[in-house]
Amino acid sequence: NFYKVPFQHINTKIFKNDDSYNFKLELTQQTLWIARKMTVDSHMLEDICYVSVGAVCHSDKPIKIPKSNFIFDQQNESWNLKPYIEWKNIEKWIINSHKYLSYEPKLFNQGAWFIELFESEKIVNKGTCWRWQLEFVLDLSGLYTNHKVNNIVLYNSIANVSNRQLNNYISEEKIKNSNQFTLKMLLGILNSKITTWYFLTLMANGLDFYP
Repeated sequence: NFYKVPFQHINTKIFKNDDSYNFKLELTQQTLWIARKMTVDSHMLEDICYVSVGAVCHSDKPIKIPKSNFIFDQQNESWNLKPYIEWKNIEKWIINSHKYLSYEPKLFNQGAWFIELFESEKIVNKGTCWRWQLEFVLDLSGLYTNHKVNNIVLYNSIANVSNRQLNNYISEEKIKNSNQFTLKMLLGILNSKITTWYFLTLMANGLDFYP
């Protein structure tokens, strides 16, 4: 019976204290205090790493070419296929399998990719928050990814790359910030319980996730 459900007073003013103005019933002054303590003397991930989704591995123009024409189960060296993963290949800490991609950026739908985004050592994660978990993994193999995977690359590893999209983000200050971290350090932070708590408490609004 709906009328027997206990009611609880909610101080709606607290939502104004959340910088993202999220309407979250679990917010309290205490959780906001903890979250703000976490951000003191800290860096945003985007100030340390370049973050971008992977390639849209199909074509609509000038003719429609499905993804299946570019993805293969086995390597064929004469085709120069690239090792390739999608979001379903990513679990927390591990990559469970991969396929191979015929990388044809001139045919793929528009995207601001450059090969160093894929072939640099990086962290990858799912573009969706599956089972309300954050799942990051270290990629030291230069895996290519699709647009449902986020690629996280330290600025200092791509400082000499010439790319218009990258040039809009990179700066000397960000390169200097990235020199203070390693990918393994960042991986431990991103996969930690406290980061998951912060995300679920203050940031999670649905399935899509862009760190």
